[in-house]
Amino acid sequence: PVPATSLAAHAAAPVGRDALLDAMLGSLAARATLLDTDEGRRATVGELRARNVTVGRAVRVETGSAGVLYGVARELDGDGRLVVATGAGDVVVAAGDVVHVRPAVAEPE
Repeated sequence: PVPATSLAAHAAAPVGRDALLDAMLGSLAARATLLDTDEGRRATVGELRARNVTVGRAVRVETGSAGVLYGVARELDGDGRLVVATGAGDVVVAAGDVVHVRPAVAEPE
C-alpha cells in the first residue's frame, strides 16, 4: 500500500480547493459514461479488481443495515460489491466502512 501523503508534498505550487474539485469532477465525468454500457461496467469492475488491495485480507466492515461484519474479503462481484466470507457464509457489501484487521498474534509461551 502507498503511504498517506498530501498535495503540498507533491505539487509545484499550492493547489486551490476549487481547482482540485474541478479536476476531480472532470476526471469522474469522463469515466462516468463507461457505466452506461455493460461492456463499460465490466471494464470498470475489472480495473477495480486489478487495483484492489483488500481482497484476501481480514476485514471489519461497518454497515448501516447489517451492523458490523468480521471476515475475509473474498472478491469483488460483477457489480463491484465486496464479498466478505464470514462464519455465517458470504455477505455481499454494497456500502460500508471497511477496515483491514491485523491478524491475531499469539503470545509467546
